[in-house]
Amino acid sequence: MFDSHAHLNSEKFEGRYLENAKSVMEKVEYVVIPAWDYQSSLKALEIADTNNNIFIYFDIIITIYVALGLHPTEVPRFLDEAKRNKMSFEEYIEQELDKIEKLILENRKKVVAIGELGLDYYWDKEEYTQTLQRYMMIKQIGLANKLGLPIVIHTRDATIDMIKLLKENEVLKKGIMHCVPINEYLIKETLKLGYYISFAGNITFKNAKPEECVKIVPLDRMLVETDTPYLTPEPMRGKENTPSNVKYVIEKISKIINKKPSEIEEITTINAKRIYNI
Repeated sequence: MFDSHAHLNSEKFEGRYLENAKSVMEKVEYVVIPAWDYQSSLKALEIADTNNNIFIYFDIIITIYVALGLHPTEVPRFLDEAKRNKMSFEEYIEQELDKIEKLILENRKKVVAIGELGLDYYWDKEEYTQTLQRYMMIKQIGLANKLGLPIVIHTRDATIDMIKLLKENEVLKKGIMHCVPINEYLIKETLKLGYYISFAGNITFKNAKPEECVKIVPLDRMLVETDTPYLTPEPMRGKENTPSNVKYVIEKISKIINKKPSEIEEITTINAKRIYNI
């Protein structure tokens, strides 16, 4: 299995990132760890650096890759940091992206995407900071195009602006709409633009109605993820999420489209390797 998006660099795992790997990573062969700022980028690389990004625990072989970038919900903190350092927001973002670019150039075999980047208007209701989110995403698209990498997209309550931004700013290597919201319009428009769709634990929730959203995604454009440590899928709700829980996302998809879980596992692994150029 390929968990295309797992925050093993989260503070929730501090000091125990891959302990008890046999249960945490059961049958998971590949994981991509996304970052949200420079420090989390360093932590993601630190995890991937062990044994040249290949972990062997008991009979399990796990290959770890990373995506490096700046998350939209960090904009208020970035604004504070810029002010503290007597810089404009634009200068601060340029500085941070220069640091991230340096990390990527030093770790090309481990870094498979820019991200996670995007727009999040759920937490941020201010027009000014939403404008800064768009600015930061566009700058990261520029970095992705410069380095020939796909992007990992986060979007929440920003569908119209997200589609508009992606239409106006071409990403040469395309990318992934991660943990896609259950929103048919967003999925259809994203697919038209050539992106992949990644489903997470939210499609398993009892009040979710993901059937039509899952059915409209072609099998060759579908990925799965856990978004660890968030969005623990049913039947594990209430417990800490880990990459091994991606199997429940696969099982949910298999029931919706009437395919064997093994088929979903195989095709989503192939798709993830393709978009991440692994």
